[in-house]
Amino acid sequence: MRCPRLGIQTFVRALSDMQGIQFKNHILVQFSLAYDIYIQLVEAVRLCVQEKLDRVSLHWQILNNCPACQYEVVGEPVLAIWMMIAVDDNNLLKHLE
Repeated sequence: MRCPRLGIQTFVRALSDMQGIQFKNHILVQFSLAYDIYIQLVEAVRLCVQEKLDRVSLHWQILNNCPACQYEVVGEPVLAIWMMIAVDDNNLLKHLE
């Protein structure tokens, strides 16, 4: 987090050792540029997929994600206990009945 070049430099040095070539600074620059292009391509593909699936609106997740415990099916009978939440490692469920 404090020195972003440290991780890349170590990785490129390891790759250089595996390939049997001497590490030089221009290899580090080439790797960094190639990785940046890779990240841009991955993000562009992700955005294209999201657009094709019509998931580009700001509120898509809020409108289309429903927790199973709160999803109500029309015509289903109303349950006496419709949602149970345990914050004590389910110890409360042992004493429910």
